[in-house]
Amino acid sequence: MWSAHHSDPDLKPGADTSLSGEVSLPSGLLKRTLIPLSRDEGWQVDDAFHPRAAAGGDEFCVRWQFAPGARLDKLAERKFRISRAGVSIEIEV
Repeated sequence: MWSAHHSDPDLKPGADTSLSGEVSLPSGLLKRTLIPLSRDEGWQVDDAFHPRAAAGGDEFCVRWQFAPGARLDKLAERKFRISRAGVSIEIEV
């Protein structure tokens, strides 16, 4: 996905308050859905990849980048907290 600029995502509002974006890549369809959580709890981000049969493989990787000075703490096996300048977010994978 980073080797060249990809097309703009096809944005689709969900039946609830969610929003999904899809990008068609040579290797398959990449989909990200944003779901707002209860008040002050943040957002749920769901990523999915649907490979094209001819491309082979069904794995994909999500890479997160954070500003300089950000601190990453491991809270559990698949749960992390990123903090910077007095603000933090938690990520569960």
